[in-house]
Amino acid sequence: MEDDNLSLSEIEQSDYDNDDVVLSGEDADVYSMASASDIDEDVISTLKAAAAKPVRQVTVPEWSKVEDKVRKKLHHVRKELKKCVKKGKAFETQKLVKKVRFARTKAEQSDGVPADVKLNREKELQKLQSDLDLIKQSNLDAVTHHALLSHISTLSPDTLPHTSQILNLLNQADQTSHKSLNGSARPPLSKTDLRVQTSKAVQDGLAESVAELHRVILGHKKPKPKKTQPAASSSTSAKRKNPPPQTPSDQYSDTEPTQKNASSTFITSLSGDISDISISDYDGSDIEGSVDYDISDDQSGGGRDGGKNGKKGKKEKNRMGQRARREKWEKMYGNRAKHVQESERQSLIERFNPTPSSSSSSSRKTQHSSKKQKTSDSTESLHPSWQAKKAQKASAVPFAGKKMVFGEGDEGAKGGSGGGGAGEKKEELHPSWEAKRKAKEALKASMSSAKPKKIVFGDD
Repeated sequence: MEDDNLSLSEIEQSDYDNDDVVLSGEDADVYSMASASDIDEDVISTLKAAAAKPVRQVTVPEWSKVEDKVRKKLHHVRKELKKCVKKGKAFETQKLVKKVRFARTKAEQSDGVPADVKLNREKELQKLQSDLDLIKQSNLDAVTHHALLSHISTLSPDTLPHTSQILNLLNQADQTSHKSLNGSARPPLSKTDLRVQTSKAVQDGLAESVAELHRVILGHKKPKPKKTQPAASSSTSAKRKNPPPQTPSDQYSDTEPTQKNASSTFITSLSGDISDISISDYDGSDIEGSVDYDISDDQSGGGRDGGKNGKKGKKEKNRMGQRARREKWEKMYGNRAKHVQESERQSLIERFNPTPSSSSSSSRKTQHSSKKQKTSDSTESLHPSWQAKKAQKASAVPFAGKKMVFGEGDEGAKGGSGGGGAGEKKEELHPSWEAKRKAKEALKASMSSAKPKKIVFGDD
């Protein structure tokens, strides 16, 4: 009975001493910050007061002060939302066109199709075709007005103040614009128009429109996007403005490793492989560190520190050269590498089926070497009969001398040894040149035969 008649304070003390006690709500938050024995009533009251602190209320200006601004903004909002409706209409039209094509192909398939299935397919095709005609005839202004009106009517005053006044302005503007065009009430929307209204492009435009109206009513400005500078340029400018201080010992110790870094990076950037160069004088750790330093400084986005966030930039490896890639493939695949098989196939083709291009290329290759050889070497390699024929041709050189004739009266000298050569030259002339020569000779003969005559007039 004594255990049943424990006081409330003893029960609470026993609960606090028990480690397995489970708390919930605000007590759990308090218990997580301090143990039960250390809790003070002042601390608990302070935490409760902070939790119950009222939220700062936003003062909404009166409608008369913002009516003109909202009316102007509504005109702009409707224009922007109409663009979104046009985009949504294009998307829905594309969907319906694809559905009509698919339904038409299914309706044309009549082999082994029951009559009732074929009838249902034709009805589906007619329905899709009618929807396509409706969406082509939809009115963008009507869809824009209905979308904006229905969306704003569902908003609470906390989301958009002065909702009823904005709806009245929308109705007035729509009635004025529609009656000025048609003079009648606007017809109800079709199901295709409602489908366009629920598209993603229109919903995004509605959200942006409500945000702009909210900013106009409360007098807030549209936040400008922050200009983000490239991490590489910022790190470079920081290095230029604040260069790291160096002691004399650091300068002397850093001179030689810097040169090794530049040379190693230059080699890898050119050929992609440093296997052809002897690097026995260098330590492997120096080469690896130099390559990492140059790549992180030159190719990574943020340098060694990785930009403003302090993250390490991603290293970009230089692409291997063609020779290095082929060596790698030969180690991996051996004779099954593609470039090895291609070279063997090309050599077999040139060997058994030589082409004029291959023969000309081979002759060009051997032309330079053949020029260096002496004539005696070429004659020694020939057959004796060919050597005799070549010597005979070299000995039989025609006489090419000419007899010099002075004066025009020595006609007999023209028939000398040089006459035969001149006759051969005359025979070799082109017919046109021959005709020209004959014309000159005839003109010369006529001029030489003409004699001057003295004309005497009688004495008067």
